[in-house]
Amino acid sequence: MNQSNTTTQKIPLFPLGTVLFPDGVIALKIFEARYLDMIKQCLREKTEFGVISIIKNLDTDHESSAVTFSNIGTLALIEDFDPVQPALYMTKSFGTQRFKLLSSTQESNGLWIGDIELLEKDPHIPIPQEHQKVAQVLVFPLVCSNGLAVRNGKLINVNDPYIAFPKAFTMIICPIVPQ
Repeated sequence: MNQSNTTTQKIPLFPLGTVLFPDGVIALKIFEARYLDMIKQCLREKTEFGVISIIKNLDTDHESSAVTFSNIGTLALIEDFDPVQPALYMTKSFGTQRFKLLSSTQESNGLWIGDIELLEKDPHIPIPQEHQKVAQVLVFPLVCSNGLAVRNGKLINVNDPYIAFPKAFTMIICPIVPQ
């Protein structure tokens, strides 16, 4: 899938209505034949696939089947794989590196293939002193020593491979769970 020694690569795309950030985690329930095949190939060849956002064009009518993707996506590496049934896979993947989508084509089986160019990693920028307290609120109470956290008022196990739980960035703030 990946081509080495060139500035562009061809990768399979997994279009979603959401985004994946580098170091983020995404849990996917795979059931469509095109994506079942893609996951098998990625596992076999130890390669990544691209997570790319679908952009909804409000100007087009519902009859149009034109699909528009974001210009930027993130490579995803499969971290956990559970073939629940022959035609149902539960996966957990993490974002590795951002890419720029140069072009995309759809294969006969419906799988999208993208010509991409890898983008440089974002520089590490320390958290400014005036934001340290906010950073502690976001990170420290998020995961307790027992691996539990609170999300939307419910206690969850962050080690559950089917829960999308970001490694480096999260949108949830939880109170400290008593031990």
